Amino acid sequence: MMAPKTTWYVLEDIDGLFEYSPKRTHDMDGSYAPGDTLSVKIQLWNNRLGMEDVQDATNAKLVIFFKNYEDNYLLKLCKVKLNNEEAKPVTIDMDRGLFNLGTISGGANNGSDLNTDNYVEFELQIGAIPMNVKSELKGLVLDVEYDN
Repeated sequence: MMAPKTTWYVLEDIDGLFEYSPKRTHDMDGSYAPGDTLSVKIQLWNNRLGMEDVQDATNAKLVIFFKNYEDNYLLKLCKVKLNNEEAKPVTIDMDRGLFNLGTISGGANNGSDLNTDNYVEFELQIGAIPMNVKSELKGLVLDVEYDN
């Protein structure tokens, strides 16, 4: 059986309609002030629109790190809100943050939001932004690791 086939979708306002768009990169334009919290809603799919089963993404973990190593101190500001629960901080491991997402099915599906076993939906929150953050562009990378 083929390995898990994960894809990222970000909730965006497209002409007044909120919908999840497939993404490899995502920019959050604008300026942010101390005290602000950045938030983005994401769906991580396994085998979306797949006609045949692939392996489940077993014990999937969200991996977060900053492009510039010097910015990794901001990991302590990162939280994940999963399944409408209270936002929880990521576990910091050296220069990256980790968050358990559970197992994501690799079963064939039609890509509908009704295929809840094939994706996990979460909200990544960063903040509140402290006063001492350098006002420069920050690059945050998201990845997924799983046991298989």
